[in-house]
Amino acid sequence: MKRSPLRRRSRLRAIGRAAARREARLRVLRPLLAERSGGRCEVPWCAKRQKLDPHHIEKRWHGAATDDLQKLLHVCRACHDRFDLPDGHRDSLRVWVETVDGEAWFVFLRQGERLRRKILADGRRLGPVETTLEEALEP
Repeated sequence: MKRSPLRRRSRLRAIGRAAARREARLRVLRPLLAERSGGRCEVPWCAKRQKLDPHHIEKRWHGAATDDLQKLLHVCRACHDRFDLPDGHRDSLRVWVETVDGEAWFVFLRQGERLRRKILADGRRLGPVETTLEEALEP
């Protein structure tokens, strides 16, 4: 049975409305991300300044909040593509949020090398890069 054009149109409108709401939320968050990142890619191994996009640390289809600054990174398109590479790929990047002593940290992993940055002031600023997780945890 074919769907009527009216039913197809209403489904497309619903998808369009969801995308419009998502884009409206990102329109508000992009200036905050740009302020936090200083206009640079927030991946510690990169400092590109052009074509920055928000990267969701937890995937949206897993039910992650799209408007939480502590779950978003401002990354260049090259790094964004590297986050989507499969585990074990030589160029892949991984990032997650870790809580240590009540403080939130972005933890980055690239080819076995781990770096972390403290998330300051409700996600609006990041601290300096610490070289390895093990060194940072030692008293």
